[in-house]
This record gives sequence, structure tokens and C-alpha cells, in this order.
Amino acid sequence: MLRYIQQSSNRHLGPIPATYSSRDTCPPCALAGFCYAEGFPVRLHWDRVPEFAITPDQLCKHIRRLSRAQIWRHCVAGDTELEWLPQLVHANAGRPVIAFTHHKPIGDTLELLRDAVRGGFNFNLSAEDPTQADRLADTGLQVATLIPNDTPNVSYTPAGRKIVACPTDTKHLNCSRCGLCSRADRNVIIGFRPKAHKRALIEMAARGLPG
Repeated sequence: MLRYIQQSSNRHLGPIPATYSSRDTCPPCALAGFCYAEGFPVRLHWDRVPEFAITPDQLCKHIRRLSRAQIWRHCVAGDTELEWLPQLVHANAGRPVIAFTHHKPIGDTLELLRDAVRGGFNFNLSAEDPTQADRLADTGLQVATLIPNDTPNVSYTPAGRKIVACPTDTKHLNCSRCGLCSRADRNVIIGFRPKAHKRALIEMAARGLPG
């Protein structure tokens, strides 16, 4: 199920369109049950997905109405439903989009994600720590990772890939003004520091420690 919001009130996103997917779209991950989306106020919107659910066709109509320069955020909470991803990529028609996924980039899933990026719909593979970020980056797709709170604004993975801390934390920007995560041509991994919701557990994941 999907929820579409024409103008987000999330201070990190800024006033841009955004979607939420239901919890059952989330693949297994190390943050299950305590990710940032389980904290308020994001959880308020996530919990109400069934109440405001729309169909994939309806979402595509909303996206086609956006200006070609309008950046938007796909799946603030939840994950992409891969079976209708080609339809969404076609409707998006190259508009800048911020999207992350915990789907494992293997086999047909990897090819779907690569096709989406080639179609102008950038995806960031979500890593729980910089070591995992290296493995995901080997796919050639863009990557975002958790980083411990004491990590410098510029750091490096074990394999030497550059990590830049999210500019919404370091430069007092929001996503509507930054857009770095929407770019498929960037040469850095985006690093996210744990947020307030169950920060200690997320910090352990960012350090590659068992919960």
C-alpha cells in the first residue's frame, strides 16, 4: 500500500512531495523494529498508510503532474514494491527523486534497480555500516550508509570510498535544497548519523556490532 503527500511538513525533507509504503514492503534488515521511521513524527504518517492508501496507477498520475524539475522523496518509510517499479520509472520520466532501498541487489532485483537508474530514477542501496557499504558499492549503484555519531563529516570506508555526512546535518539544508541523494553521477557515499529514536541500537548497527 502507498500513501502520497503533495507537500511534506518534514523539516529534513522540506516542502516536497513524498510517499510512504506500508510496513509489509520492508525487506529484512538489521534495523527492523527500531529504525528512524518508527520514531515520531514519521511513524504518524507511516501508521496511516492504510487509511490514505492509493494505487500504483494513482501514484503515477500524481508524479506525471509534477514539474520536470520537482524533486520528490519516494518511500520515506517502507520500501519500493518492485513489481510495479518499471511503471513508476516511466511515469517519473527523469524527475529528480530521492529513493533508498533495503532490497538485496542480486539477480533480477539488481537488474530492476539498474534499469531504474538508467531510466533516470536513482536508487541508493541502504547499508547499515561502512563495511557493508563497500559490498553494496561493488554493484555500481549509489549507496547510503549509517555512520557512528562520532564520525567526521568526511570519512572513508575500509576500501577507501569517500563518505560525506548528510548535508541536512552538516550544512543546515533540507532535501529540497540539497538533492545530493537524487544524483546518480555522484562519487561519494552518503552517511547518516543515528537519530534520536532508539539511537543506541542504531549506533551499534552503524559500528557493525550485533544488537
